[in-house]
Amino acid sequence: MSCGAILLSCGHEGMRYMSQNATVMIHDVSSFALGKVEEIKSSAEETARLNKLIYETMAVNCGQDPNYFLDIVHEKGHSDWFLDAKDAVKHKLVNHVRVPEFRVKVTLDVQFK
Repeated sequence: MSCGAILLSCGHEGMRYMSQNATVMIHDVSSFALGKVEEIKSSAEETARLNKLIYETMAVNCGQDPNYFLDIVHEKGHSDWFLDAKDAVKHKLVNHVRVPEFRVKVTLDVQFK
């Protein structure tokens, strides 16, 4: 689930599908910094930058204000946020609650000379 919401938001508008029984999780970027104090500070700054970038990217992809998802996650105390299909539609992460039907037709034309 960790990267699913980000990938889902990158889908083409009108083509983002979710099964009625699926769950999407949105959460802050995680980091496991080790090293000297300055290395840990640098890692924390980069983690904060990526966190803001990812939330903004998701929001813009979904036609929301750039701070939309960041503000909601902040209100939730930065804990993991689980969305069912109905909530995902409400927040514009998905356009359709169903599994799309694919029809594939393959033809082969072989000619020998």
